[in-house]
Amino acid sequence: MHLGEKHLESLFTIIDTWEPEIYGGLTWGRVLERFKKLHSQAPTERTLRNHSRLKVRFQQKKEQLRAGNIPLSRKPSSLAKAAEKIQQLQAKIKALELENQRIFHRLIVWQKNAMDHGLTKSQLEKPLPITQDTLHNLK
Repeated sequence: MHLGEKHLESLFTIIDTWEPEIYGGLTWGRVLERFKKLHSQAPTERTLRNHSRLKVRFQQKKEQLRAGNIPLSRKPSSLAKAAEKIQQLQAKIKALELENQRIFHRLIVWQKNAMDHGLTKSQLEKPLPITQDTLHNLK
């Protein structure tokens, strides 16, 4: 199964909102079970492990759970849903901030290596030629 952007977003949501009291400990197998319930098919565990963004998000959530994430308290339905949504958004923000840091660090490394090899700013900022491959990669 090919992982499209919608599949990735679904997997990120599953991981970000994981509650061990409900689903058990966070494992790739359990993530795949939940994904399969939503999409009727699932990629292999190996596919998930080899996807760098998923792997990082999974590891971040595992660390967060080990640190002792505070579960939601019982509230009336609408407040519980609001609290759950807030928790989902906070988890997503945290994960995106960490991913952003990782990407920024990679950019700094690339910039330093480019300067060390004599590339100029104008060479680095030269627009890419638009091809079918370029358009496909932007999707």
